[in-house]
Amino acid sequence: MPLLERRWGLYSLAFALTSLVAGTVYGWPALRRDLVREGGLTEKELGAVFLAGSWSVNGCRLFSGLARDRFGTRVTACGVLLLCLVGVLLVAFSSSGSFWGLFFGMLLLGVGSGCQLCVQPVTALFREASSTAMATLSGAFQISGVVFLWLSAMSTAGAGRSGAYGFHACCVAVLFALSAAFLPSGGTFARRKKNYEPGGAGEKEGGGDDVEKNGDLAPASAASATAATTGGLTLAKIELVNRDEKRAAPRDDASDDASDASDASDAPSPSPSAPASPGRGRARRELMTSGEYILLLAWFSVIMPPMQYYIMSIGYQLERKGDDDGLYTSLFAVLYGLAAALAPPAGMIADRFGVGVGQGVATSTLAISFLILLSPSLPAQVVGMAFYSVGRLFVFAMYFSNLGRRFGFEHYGALAGTGMLCASFASLLQYPMFTAAVDGGTEGENAVNAGCAAAVAAVFPYTAWLAARERRKLL
Repeated sequence: MPLLERRWGLYSLAFALTSLVAGTVYGWPALRRDLVREGGLTEKELGAVFLAGSWSVNGCRLFSGLARDRFGTRVTACGVLLLCLVGVLLVAFSSSGSFWGLFFGMLLLGVGSGCQLCVQPVTALFREASSTAMATLSGAFQISGVVFLWLSAMSTAGAGRSGAYGFHACCVAVLFALSAAFLPSGGTFARRKKNYEPGGAGEKEGGGDDVEKNGDLAPASAASATAATTGGLTLAKIELVNRDEKRAAPRDDASDDASDASDASDAPSPSPSAPASPGRGRARRELMTSGEYILLLAWFSVIMPPMQYYIMSIGYQLERKGDDDGLYTSLFAVLYGLAAALAPPAGMIADRFGVGVGQGVATSTLAISFLILLSPSLPAQVVGMAFYSVGRLFVFAMYFSNLGRRFGFEHYGALAGTGMLCASFASLLQYPMFTAAVDGGTEGENAVNAGCAAAVAAVFPYTAWLAARERRKLL
């Protein structure tokens, strides 16, 4: 297959995997409404079901990345898809009163986020637009939050929950077969012809920098491999480095100033004022104990519980505000999916103004969404849900972009994976927050919403500090 056709075929498969599997649990409000209509579980039990899925989405990414590094892309992706398939079947055929069936169904559905880790290295095939390719693929994760709304519509139209989610299970099975047939067995998608010469036809076709031997793809780029380990939105520019060059002199893939034509050993060391990664040449332990990394981790972990609580509670809160027919619950899923269109602009903001400004946008929009929840007006919630969807997209975009730009790619997997794992445990706070809102009635809801707005706003000064630090280029 010509290299140009091959990369678009692989990218299409990666997009399909991400948009149909990776983040489906975040379409929870639509599934929750179907379960409420069927009856059988209390509101708190429904919250615990979502908790299982939302935790596994973030908590299992690190382990999926480690498995990909150990066993390769194809084996890990197929294993994740099998677990996801079991989860879909549990959701499809468990009765509405089966707490544990739905609990483990959502838990295994969340594991599907590991697919995103496995397929992200496909962006290495797009040397001329790697950031745009990565951003678009990450936007597909946001699109996956609309899948439950689509399945809910099928269920309401007559297919029932078993028929609708059974159809989704068939889609996952097809993706499993395609992944087994076309995903590379190694850790990267890139390859080249053995007679490849820089600037030749192979390069023009965008084939990448790897030689394929016996069907296995050798590592092409430290950036693409570590980006896949975390499964996030890497907005820093990725430079492909030849394996021999990488052995001789590793380069910082996050540097925008290094020329592709320059040998890594001849690249000048950045001056203190140059916009280079502060993680260049530093040990992993030193980076993980640095003040800037700890502040980033604190920002991400403080914001995570309110973000997850919003999705867990939004359907319940909308119903209490008068959404009897579920119209606004459906609008939330639509707005959540449409926010994916802002993934490329998010990358542009990080590139032009710095991640501090982007993190400030994420923080402020999330805080506003919780303040709007204090209003009893349903139309006002449309604005609030739009702010939330944009804010959530920016949070993940800026978190992974910050790591790439500020700390480099040498220890990217460990840094990003540790942050995701810490945030996943912090997100467990969403459940006691939800039970407090349910038990406290309107006053309880308002107290939790106000507390979420205050917690998110409390970390805004950090974003202002980071923006000023980037402006002064104190790296």
